[in-house]
Amino acid sequence: MEFTLGTGRNAEVLIELVSSDVGYAPGLPISAKMKECGAHSWFYGRSTNEQDILIIGLGKRDRFNLEILREAAGNAGRAIRELGRTTAAVNPDCLQDVFGSEIWPQDAVTAWVEGWQLGTYVFDKYKSAEKQPQVEWVEIGAEQRDYAAAIELGRLRAASTSLARDLCNEAANDLHPGAFVARIQQIFAGQNVKIHVYEGEELKQRQMNGLLAVGAGSKHPPAMVEITYLGDPEAEHLALIGKGITFDMGGMNLKAARDLSDARFDMGGAAAVIGAMDLLTRLEVKARISAIIPIAENVPDGAGPSCLPASFVIRTVLRYKW
Repeated sequence: MEFTLGTGRNAEVLIELVSSDVGYAPGLPISAKMKECGAHSWFYGRSTNEQDILIIGLGKRDRFNLEILREAAGNAGRAIRELGRTTAAVNPDCLQDVFGSEIWPQDAVTAWVEGWQLGTYVFDKYKSAEKQPQVEWVEIGAEQRDYAAAIELGRLRAASTSLARDLCNEAANDLHPGAFVARIQQIFAGQNVKIHVYEGEELKQRQMNGLLAVGAGSKHPPAMVEITYLGDPEAEHLALIGKGITFDMGGMNLKAARDLSDARFDMGGAAAVIGAMDLLTRLEVKARISAIIPIAENVPDGAGPSCLPASFVIRTVLRYKW
């Protein structure tokens, strides 16, 4: 979707950002409840030619921060999409009370874009039902300023976070260890990183016995992925470690049906590290970072030993001298 300024187009929805203890009011019967942080309320147009008005509550002005603005943007995006509207605009008249100025600060634009994108995130890869229409554009103000960099930063942050969410939401039978390694290689193809995959005999030679033991019961062999980013070879070397257990059946006799579904989230640490590395490389941050991602499927298939605690993998990784 597109974030614009001062285009003069008529939006279907006018967004009003309202604090609970500031005098601004758009001439509507707004209650105190509507102004609370996290609240959203609709005033519908009387005809198809009249704008709908969406009231987004920000709470008390002295508690306002960029995180509240991100949540407000996400609330607005979801509400507008659920109503089936495709265009929206933030009323510039409310900016003075929100920011103490009639223009958007750069970091506020980034927060709004990031919050909107994350708030409207959906994972519908495996759904055959008809998709909801997406919002085509949002006009965030009338002031003609150069917000291109701020908008792009918000998009990149949201995209990398959404990447991590996508990985977590994948079905475990599709994102088994081999597929996970291939996905990582695909994500970072063409980026300024080096990737080394430790597997098979090399894992044994490096005595990665914890990883080998946890993955021994599965038909999908384990692997260790090392991603190296050298945005500044002279910078302090930082390491990120994310556990990538694509399905964790350790202690399966204690798991209820809901727990079994959530067992695919034991690779959330790996997903977070991949998202972070994706953002750092796209922003070309001046840093030297290595990401270590142990990947295994902790599932017995009858051909291997019983499951081991997946945390054993992390303890093994931390003991190894890289």
